[in-house]
Amino acid sequence: AAGDDISASPFESMITHDEATVDILNAIGLEVSSVSNHEFDHGSTELLRIQNGGCFPASGTQGVVGSDTCLVNGVYPGAKFKYLAANVNVTATGKTLLPATYIKRFGTVSVGFIGLTFQSTPTAVSASGVAGLEFKEESAVINQYAAQFKANGVNAVVVLIHQGGQTMATTINDKTCPGFSGDITTIVDKLSADVDVIVSGHTHQEYVCNYAAKTAKKNILLTSTGYYGGAVSAIDLVLQPSKGMVSVSANTVPVIQADAAVN
Repeated sequence: AAGDDISASPFESMITHDEATVDILNAIGLEVSSVSNHEFDHGSTELLRIQNGGCFPASGTQGVVGSDTCLVNGVYPGAKFKYLAANVNVTATGKTLLPATYIKRFGTVSVGFIGLTFQSTPTAVSASGVAGLEFKEESAVINQYAAQFKANGVNAVVVLIHQGGQTMATTINDKTCPGFSGDITTIVDKLSADVDVIVSGHTHQEYVCNYAAKTAKKNILLTSTGYYGGAVSAIDLVLQPSKGMVSVSANTVPVIQADAAVN
């Protein structure tokens, strides 16, 4: 996922401090996600609780175990999936707030994930929530970790980034990506050829594009699913141990919600 997994959420999630949403993401098998501006809506301490677990702190009418937090057997175990924040550093230590990368292995081949949010996130959230954090420029961070992945034999590099763009397409899954534009382009144009796939977000737009990245001098698959769970991006990578990624494709798949009458 590319962030905005929690916060700015419907009442059903908000009333549980988004623990209900995390429970669902755990149940459907999400493994890795970047952070976003909305992950920082309630501050970095709350984001770390969402990741690591623990009840929401008691304060007034909130933080009541079994009522608005720790609803299952009096506990909240945290997200089973890994949040990544490669470009978010704790100023005092210089270390990332959350891990920068994640590797998924499939037998003898592997896919490396780099997760990050957009540099101007502090302008989109409360200043107190990101105090003591530094949000670094995205492309340099991506290139750094992508180079490390490839040097260590990782076969494909996937970037999960909460930034995005938009097209002028009138239907979903229009892979011609007419008039593609947006802030994501300035980031992708600076990326090295080590990057293979980008899963993006933030703009609430849907697209599957083979974007001609200027510095990389190759097409990089760039996807976004839209918003509110209305679709997923089905991305297919073919990897070979000796050659790395030999092909990549993707399709936007609508999520059809069928309401059945109850008698």
